[in-house]
Amino acid sequence: TTQFRCIVTCTHSGQSGTSTPVTVNVGGVCQCTSYCTPTVTWGSCVYMWTTNVTTTGGLTNFSNSTGCSSGGYGNFGGTHTCSQYPGNSVNISMTSTGYAMNYRVYIDWNGDGDFLDADELALTINNSSALFTVSGVINVPAGATPGTYRMRVIGDYNFSALPSSCGPIDYGETEDYCFTVATPPPCSGTPAPGTTTSSHSTACTGQNITLGFTGSVTGTGLTYQWQFSTNGGSTWNNFSTSAPPVTYTFGTVTTQFRCIVTCTHSGQSGTSTPVTVN
Repeated sequence: TTQFRCIVTCTHSGQSGTSTPVTVNVGGVCQCTSYCTPTVTWGSCVYMWTTNVTTTGGLTNFSNSTGCSSGGYGNFGGTHTCSQYPGNSVNISMTSTGYAMNYRVYIDWNGDGDFLDADELALTINNSSALFTVSGVINVPAGATPGTYRMRVIGDYNFSALPSSCGPIDYGETEDYCFTVATPPPCSGTPAPGTTTSSHSTACTGQNITLGFTGSVTGTGLTYQWQFSTNGGSTWNNFSTSAPPVTYTFGTVTTQFRCIVTCTHSGQSGTSTPVTVN
């Protein structure tokens, strides 16, 4: 981030005046990285487009009411940004005109200039009820690195094929925004991870399952200790210290899972209620 000013001197009087500085901030990957422009198969701004995108529930939010962007693509990242802490969520709603559309929301969480990574399809809305306004929830990965990232909202009339991040779109519009993952404040008190969750209630030997918990735990200075028990909780074994979600390769017997979350600033720990996978 850089400030600029100019000192202007009159040599006849020997007097100088200095302009008030202006600050130019460093552009993040949202503004400074080139992204593909989605193609529109049947023409842009024909019959339907997105008239409003609004976020709520974030640390900061935006509401953007527009007409159809030229060529079916509009980049509003320079003026419209929402933000949230890792592990928390933001609500988003989209309104279309003309006809109802399906929507997909992509976020380039790792800032590599595309939306192709496994967790970067942040939201899919298959608008089977043909509503003009639809809404959903964007969950920020618990391990997301603080920074500002590109968010892409694609509306597409084609009900048989939801749009990829670069198109093609049959009839519709794409709008880009920025999403800021904020740096959490230091943790405090006793963490409350809630109940452990599992992607499977029944698993086969060698199958990967995904584990998390329902509680909202935020702040810097958090540590995680994942444990499993194969004897009904009599004894527990450590297996991971990663932030959720974590992957576990299932064994041969019914197993319980839990996570001990510790705030290093307060020295307090909270343990999630175990979940059982048969």
